[in-house]
Amino acid sequence: MMESYRSYVEKQSRRYPSSLQPLCHFLDDPLADQNICRMGLLEYTPDNLTPAYRDLDHHTLSSILSGDVITKESVPCGRIVIIEDLSRDIVQMLGSCLNIDPLFFASHIGHDGRPESSNVSRALKPEKQSFVSSQYHRAITLQNWQQSLSSSTQHFRRTNVNREVVLLPPTDDSKCNALVQHRCSIFMKHNSVGSWLGLVLVDPSIHNDTLILRQESDLKHLTSTRTPCHLFEGGYEDFLDFDPSFSEGSSSWPSRRGLFEDLIYYWKAERPPDFNISKPSTLSLTYHSTQIIASEWTNCLAAIDLTIKHHENIVGGLPSQPNHLPALENSGPDLQQLMIWHRRMRSYIAQVSQTHHFLTLQEKTPIDVLQTYETITAILTQLSSTLSNTLIPTAATISQVLELKRTESQAFRVNQLTYLAFGFVPLSFVTGLYGMSDDFAPGGENFWQWFVVAIPLSIFCLWSMESSTRPDGLLRRCQDRVDQRNERLRLLKEKR
Repeated sequence: MMESYRSYVEKQSRRYPSSLQPLCHFLDDPLADQNICRMGLLEYTPDNLTPAYRDLDHHTLSSILSGDVITKESVPCGRIVIIEDLSRDIVQMLGSCLNIDPLFFASHIGHDGRPESSNVSRALKPEKQSFVSSQYHRAITLQNWQQSLSSSTQHFRRTNVNREVVLLPPTDDSKCNALVQHRCSIFMKHNSVGSWLGLVLVDPSIHNDTLILRQESDLKHLTSTRTPCHLFEGGYEDFLDFDPSFSEGSSSWPSRRGLFEDLIYYWKAERPPDFNISKPSTLSLTYHSTQIIASEWTNCLAAIDLTIKHHENIVGGLPSQPNHLPALENSGPDLQQLMIWHRRMRSYIAQVSQTHHFLTLQEKTPIDVLQTYETITAILTQLSSTLSNTLIPTAATISQVLELKRTESQAFRVNQLTYLAFGFVPLSFVTGLYGMSDDFAPGGENFWQWFVVAIPLSIFCLWSMESSTRPDGLLRRCQDRVDQRNERLRLLKEKR
């Protein structure tokens, strides 16, 4: 069965080579199974509207997908299977048992940590999609930030699926904020017997306040760096309007470690609006995830805004005198980094707009959710405009001035060398001329004549060069007078 789905993906990749290329690479990579998937099940029954949760293993998941497992009291109306850190064997199991479109897995995996590149085919026919895939970023703060972790180097988490970690400029207190790439993909299937199954793919949570980083995307066996971290400003804010307290002894707030735990928390705390337990809509199944993603984007905007202000402070602190600019070659604004951030901002806008587009296609999307995504898009657009209209042009101008100053400095040094060489030319000439006779050699009877001829000749040559190059030099003024006289003679001849 697994072999057949791998063959099916291979055949489909010939139809959609660009979209399914990341999935084919993922299925061929043995290191894509380096971490064990964490799986959980939320189960709805007719007599209990609050889902019951239990952990899953590979055997239990296979039995559920094949329809062999039911609850002790009654047949479940629906199940939500949550899978964290997707692996190759789980892809083949899910694809074979549920007959899932390979584009679902390809959109979740993405191209080298950039899943937005696999969205083209899905964006062309959004109404025909049987799944939803949303990308977002989590803002964290790295403690004991190491200088070896450069913000100009690409970093990834040590996970089965490549997920990029963008390091932001360090703060004054030697801490460094970072944006961790995440994606949530949801697939739903209705069975002929009246039950339904929702499949949710999420990325790994941050456990023990530690983030494992590596600096390459294709060599997962390289040495990784364990960095202590915590959520930026405590994480996103809870969007529930009340204190759930849905079970005794459990916390009344989300753990915020990752989407796996938070989805379980919210599904048990509150039912989505217009949730039909017998036949839920795609919107109701994605309601909690879209709310969490919007909250994560809101928290992420604060970290991005600090980065933009960091570059604004660098530009605003520049001296007004151009002569002081060469000292800023190492501390001035980095034009390349600003250009990279501008491309990132455009990518972030596209990611939020994609989720907003999905919500607009649904019939009963809450107005407040749509307004939240519209606000996030507007803020990202404003920050991108600040980069493109203010910071990047200013950094480009400063780079041009620095380059001009470097050119002038080099020209000044060359001019000095020219004067030095020109001063030694008459000395060498006189030395060669007088060296043909022993009487003019050092210690000879007529050696004093060398000084009488060489020194005045050198002074005359240097004066001639200076006068011909300076605008106010004597030779230059004489040449200008000659040119003016010739011009007057030419005009008199034309009048005659």
